[in-house]
Amino acid sequence: MSRITFTLIDTIGKIHEIVTQQKSYPSLMELIVNELLEDIGDCKGRIWCGTCIVKQVKGSATGPIDTEEANLLSEYPNEDYASIRLSCQLEITSELEGTSWLVVDSRLDI
Repeated sequence: MSRITFTLIDTIGKIHEIVTQQKSYPSLMELIVNELLEDIGDCKGRIWCGTCIVKQVKGSATGPIDTEEANLLSEYPNEDYASIRLSCQLEITSELEGTSWLVVDSRLDI
Protein backbone atom coordinates (compact mmCIF):
# COMPACT_ATOMS: atom_id res chain seq x y z
CA MET A 1 0.00 0.00 0.00
CA SER A 2 1.15 3.52 -0.76
CA ARG A 3 1.87 6.06 1.93
CA ILE A 4 -0.09 9.34 1.77
CA THR A 5 0.81 12.62 3.46
CA PHE A 6 -1.66 15.49 3.87
CA THR A 7 -2.62 18.15 6.41
CA LEU A 8 -5.69 18.51 8.60
CA ILE A 9 -6.52 21.66 10.55
CA ASP A 10 -8.85 20.84 13.44
CA THR A 11 -11.74 22.95 14.74
CA ILE A 12 -9.49 24.85 17.16
CA GLY A 13 -6.90 25.62 14.48
CA LYS A 14 -4.24 23.04 15.38
CA ILE A 15 -2.37 21.74 12.33
CA HIS A 16 -1.86 17.98 12.01
CA GLU A 17 0.47 16.40 9.44
CA ILE A 18 -1.15 13.07 8.59
CA VAL A 19 0.92 10.20 7.24
CA THR A 20 -1.16 7.12 6.54
CA GLN A 21 -1.68 4.29 4.09
CA GLN A 22 -4.26 4.24 1.30
CA LYS A 23 -7.56 2.76 2.49
CA SER A 24 -6.34 2.87 6.13
CA TYR A 25 -9.84 4.08 7.02
CA PRO A 26 -13.08 3.79 5.02
CA SER A 27 -13.25 7.60 4.76
CA LEU A 28 -11.55 10.82 5.78
CA MET A 29 -14.29 11.27 8.40
CA GLU A 30 -13.31 8.03 10.14
CA LEU A 31 -9.65 9.08 10.18
CA ILE A 32 -10.58 12.48 11.66
CA VAL A 33 -12.76 10.91 14.37
CA ASN A 34 -10.17 8.27 15.30
CA GLU A 35 -6.94 10.29 14.99
CA LEU A 36 -8.01 13.82 15.95
CA LEU A 37 -10.85 12.88 18.30
CA GLU A 38 -13.15 15.38 16.62
CA ASP A 39 -16.86 14.97 17.34
CA ILE A 40 -18.16 14.87 13.77
CA GLY A 41 -20.18 12.48 11.66
CA ASP A 42 -23.43 12.28 13.61
CA CYS A 43 -25.05 10.13 10.90
CA LYS A 44 -22.00 7.82 10.61
CA GLY A 45 -21.41 8.60 6.94
CA ARG A 46 -24.94 8.24 5.58
CA ILE A 47 -24.99 11.74 3.99
CA TRP A 48 -27.82 12.91 6.28
CA CYS A 49 -26.40 15.44 8.72
CA GLY A 50 -23.59 17.57 7.28
CA THR A 51 -21.58 17.50 10.52
CA CYS A 52 -18.42 16.22 8.81
CA ILE A 53 -17.82 19.12 6.43
CA VAL A 54 -14.21 19.83 5.50
CA LYS A 55 -12.91 22.72 3.43
CA GLN A 56 -10.00 22.15 1.09
CA VAL A 57 -7.47 24.92 1.65
CA LYS A 58 -4.61 23.54 -0.47
CA GLY A 59 -4.44 21.25 -3.48
CA SER A 60 -6.68 20.17 -6.31
CA ALA A 61 -10.27 19.08 -5.88
CA THR A 62 -10.65 15.38 -5.13
CA GLY A 63 -13.07 13.19 -6.99
CA PRO A 64 -16.60 13.87 -8.18
CA ILE A 65 -19.40 14.92 -5.84
CA ASP A 66 -22.52 12.78 -6.15
CA THR A 67 -26.05 14.21 -6.10
CA GLU A 68 -26.77 13.39 -2.45
CA GLU A 69 -23.60 15.10 -1.25
CA ALA A 70 -24.19 18.14 -3.50
CA ASN A 71 -27.75 18.50 -2.22
CA LEU A 72 -26.68 18.40 1.42
CA LEU A 73 -23.77 20.81 0.88
CA SER A 74 -26.07 23.27 -0.89
CA GLU A 75 -27.88 23.79 2.44
CA TYR A 76 -24.78 25.38 3.98
CA PRO A 77 -23.94 28.98 3.09
CA ASN A 78 -20.50 29.14 1.52
CA GLU A 79 -19.36 31.38 -1.29
CA ASP A 80 -16.49 29.00 -2.04
CA TYR A 81 -18.79 26.01 -2.62
CA ALA A 82 -16.31 24.12 -4.81
CA SER A 83 -13.87 23.71 -1.91
CA ILE A 84 -16.18 22.05 0.64
CA ARG A 85 -16.85 18.33 0.92
CA LEU A 86 -18.35 15.84 3.31
CA SER A 87 -15.39 14.00 4.79
CA CYS A 88 -17.52 10.84 4.96
CA GLN A 89 -17.50 10.82 1.16
CA LEU A 90 -13.74 11.24 0.71
CA GLU A 91 -11.78 8.01 0.49
CA ILE A 92 -8.22 7.75 1.78
CA THR A 93 -6.51 7.56 -1.62
CA SER A 94 -3.52 9.12 -3.37
CA GLU A 95 -5.79 12.04 -4.38
CA LEU A 96 -5.30 13.39 -0.84
CA GLU A 97 -1.50 13.56 -1.26
CA GLY A 98 -0.23 17.08 -0.53
CA THR A 99 -3.67 18.53 0.18
CA SER A 100 -4.75 20.50 3.26
CA TRP A 101 -8.21 20.35 4.82
CA LEU A 102 -9.93 22.44 7.47
CA VAL A 103 -12.38 20.54 9.68
CA VAL A 104 -15.43 22.81 9.80
CA ASP A 105 -17.90 23.02 12.66
CA SER A 106 -21.03 22.93 10.52
CA ARG A 107 -23.03 24.61 13.28
CA LEU A 108 -21.06 27.77 12.49
CA ASP A 109 -20.73 29.75 9.26
CA ILE A 110 -18.28 28.21 6.81
